[in-house]
Amino acid sequence: MSTTAYHYHPHIIEEQQKAEAAFLARFDEADYPFDAPLILVNPYLIAPLTALILFRLPQASSVTVTVKGKAQGGDMSFTFAANTTHILPIYGLYADYRNQVILTLDDGRSQSLFIQTDPAPANIPVPEYVQTTPEYFEDNVMFVSPSSFSKMVAYDYAGDLRWYTTLDVVFDIKRVANGHLWIATERLLALPYVVTGIYEMSTVGKIYKEYRLPGGTHHDYVEDGDGNIIILTQDLSRDTVEDLCLVLDRESGRIIKTFDLKALLPATAAAGNRASAHDWLHNNAVWYDQRSQSLSFSGRNLDAVINVDYQSGQINWILGDSRKWPQEYVDRYFLTPEDDSVEWFYAQHACVMLPDGDIFLFDNGAWRSKFAAEDIDARDKYSRGVRYHLDLERRTVRQVWQYGKERGSEFFSPHISNVDYYGEGHYLIHSGDIGQINGVPCEKPPIFYLGKPEEAQLVYYALTTELLNDQVVYEMKIGSTAYYRAKKMRLYDERDQ
Repeated sequence: MSTTAYHYHPHIIEEQQKAEAAFLARFDEADYPFDAPLILVNPYLIAPLTALILFRLPQASSVTVTVKGKAQGGDMSFTFAANTTHILPIYGLYADYRNQVILTLDDGRSQSLFIQTDPAPANIPVPEYVQTTPEYFEDNVMFVSPSSFSKMVAYDYAGDLRWYTTLDVVFDIKRVANGHLWIATERLLALPYVVTGIYEMSTVGKIYKEYRLPGGTHHDYVEDGDGNIIILTQDLSRDTVEDLCLVLDRESGRIIKTFDLKALLPATAAAGNRASAHDWLHNNAVWYDQRSQSLSFSGRNLDAVINVDYQSGQINWILGDSRKWPQEYVDRYFLTPEDDSVEWFYAQHACVMLPDGDIFLFDNGAWRSKFAAEDIDARDKYSRGVRYHLDLERRTVRQVWQYGKERGSEFFSPHISNVDYYGEGHYLIHSGDIGQINGVPCEKPPIFYLGKPEEAQLVYYALTTELLNDQVVYEMKIGSTAYYRAKKMRLYDERDQ
């Protein structure tokens, strides 16, 4: 007779509430002046490279915190508003290191504190290289978020680890309007990666809310103009997945709007080599554009970006290779290429609508056609970031920029990955799961070969590349598999205090 072992794990929010009550009581029970503050490492239990410094002053003063880098370019500083009681979050500590933190008051008084941290877990990779300069990258960090075994982490300009969470959270990390972070929970609801919902947390690790959905969430979630949560999900009681999008009220979590893509789109439009009655759409991104009041969805298995009106839920337009689509959709919704410079995307991820209405996305190119007979050899495959200009009055499209094709198979990721936009001519392209077996590019995601005989000859990595006016100003290579997205941010944000 077989048995199954079950283990009870208290919810992390409950554990954090206990920890916070304990350290606040400790702070209230004694006098902690500026020159003898209370220091708490990893105060909320899930972010080991953060701390809190707590003290009281006789008169209100602002405080400037500087976390010293191993070199000057690694310094991180932030000034907190004047107060008599300070509970200061400390970000950007190094792992397994005696970190120096300098506090400076308005009157010039200053002191150095030292915070010792523990080593990072063995499953957090050290980047093989980071190519940039501290002058360019400043005190930003590059977050990379997993879709499988790796931890969510952030590296500085030198490739040093400056933040991670011990929770096995997945998918994207978003900085929202109040400065908090949204991340998908570690609480698995359905295989292979559907989790209960998202956490809203601060950078110090404090989780304020968990938003749970009946069908869980996958891939993506964004904020609308009113602060509500637009989140991808599915109805687990029906026979299809990854084809619903909900809007949740930010305060109550109540569902206030539903977008059912199954009711809008034909499943028969999927490419033959991606056709699946169950996962017919594989919607892997949603983008809210306040200017046009629209949502853009990335239907990977349809090789299409579908834009819908946020109020009515009706289709505005569709971008992509129109072959295999019903003629009524082609005539009514598809944008027509202006010239032969347009190269279509296939099995894409992470559609972004730019301020001028252009669409920027990651073209995985796992199959370079909607027809298997037209696919190309693995050695010739490539992925790229690509930007398309849309003329919605004329219902036309032209390709205006791309990067990645010229790097060939060394940049080819058959799944996941993302792009980001920082301004005209300034782009991020993250190729998240590149692999070769005996030097030949993997047709499937490298993660599929782990634990199999091919693993002995498998080399896998992720490349995160930033370009400014077509010059590479940042690139990081991580020898790991399935880093879903990359996001450049500062750890300190004035809204998250």
